[in-house]
Amino acid sequence: NKPQTLLLFSDESFDWLGQNPEYAARWAALMIQVIAQGNRICMIHTVSRNLDEMLAGLSRWMPLYMTGAIEPYYYPKTRDGLFKRTLFIAPEIAAVISNSVGNMEDEAANFLITDKKAVRALTSEYNNLLALCRPLMRIFTSADSQAYNSILYEFEKESADAIVKAESFGILTMPDVVVDGIIARMGQNDGQEIAEYLNIRKQNFTEHLLTHNFTEIVTIPALDKMKGGRLRVALPDTLPRQDVFYTQDELILHLENMVTLLKTYPNYYVYIDTMNKNEGFMLYVKEDVGVIVAKTSAPAITFAINQSNMTASFWDYLNGSINRHRDPQLNKKAVIQRLQALIKQLKD
Repeated sequence: NKPQTLLLFSDESFDWLGQNPEYAARWAALMIQVIAQGNRICMIHTVSRNLDEMLAGLSRWMPLYMTGAIEPYYYPKTRDGLFKRTLFIAPEIAAVISNSVGNMEDEAANFLITDKKAVRALTSEYNNLLALCRPLMRIFTSADSQAYNSILYEFEKESADAIVKAESFGILTMPDVVVDGIIARMGQNDGQEIAEYLNIRKQNFTEHLLTHNFTEIVTIPALDKMKGGRLRVALPDTLPRQDVFYTQDELILHLENMVTLLKTYPNYYVYIDTMNKNEGFMLYVKEDVGVIVAKTSAPAITFAINQSNMTASFWDYLNGSINRHRDPQLNKKAVIQRLQALIKQLKD
């Protein structure tokens, strides 16, 4: 068949897709095969889902997003969620549809329709919905580094409180000497340009610390992993083409710089996460501005979102995960002591 654009929409639960790992793997392989044959996918997302479900969806669709063959949209108006609908359409070929009330998807009928006249009617229904929708996000792969850098610059110029959570320690608190060493190991031909761009970002970061809070949520890795040079540098911001790991000396310098920033800037906070959720993603949220979600390993892919409901969901999620002490300064002192103890362990 001639390649075409598949039309997908559902505001029903997607729990069925992740319950059976074998089925989920088979589904993913078939979807990759569909795209490999030249087809594209237009998908209308439901932004009212809870954040865990959204992140699970991003993870599940990640290989497909990386192909650049998916166009994501969302419906911007409020819906009550009583009547739910699923439309999966291959125009002129077939459609799978269902309807349900509330959370009664398990009791709903699912229909496979091949009658061409009916498929055309359903395609018109989908297109009418799509006309009311807006683009949900911008998607960047390693081939889009210049466009992504431009978006990230505008995002970081916005004045707002920010929270970032990653598997490793953030690029904005990394000393210049560590940045230079890592870029050299990456073998980037444009290493000087990358370093200058990162320097601009770091200047914006310190300027905003004078007026707005910046909270970095970090996970302390196992000591043997850090001493053994197996801690991956979280560099989704520069869209790396390879995984890069800290040397022990680089890690010490980075931690020492974080301690200096904690002592220097009242608006800079570090919270140590013991749950280690959302492994594999960097989440970077600015309140009422937007959110950046990036995969922290190669090959890189990044999502830039400014839809208000999703931004608020990500902000509330990260803000709620922070164990704020009644006196933030006491918490800050405890974090400084924890980081200083870690530095001592790395030096021993």
